[in-house]
Amino acid sequence: MNDFVQIVSTIGYPIASCLAMGLFFKYVTDKDRDERQQLSLRHDQEIKEITAALNNNTLALQRLCERIDSNDEG
Repeated sequence: MNDFVQIVSTIGYPIASCLAMGLFFKYVTDKDRDERQQLSLRHDQEIKEITAALNNNTLALQRLCERIDSNDEG
């Protein structure tokens, strides 16, 4: 608290307030960047899982179609 009073008395309240807002803005921006990066990584993992499930479903449908076609011919 004493440091804040010394800064205000040295450079003035408006400049000290601007510096404080700048530091707060940097903190919020850094935190937001980290959260977006984590969400992006989680999204990439989810897309990989969905792609694998879609490929498995495609293979299952192909096998079913082959069985249906072989039953229709026989």
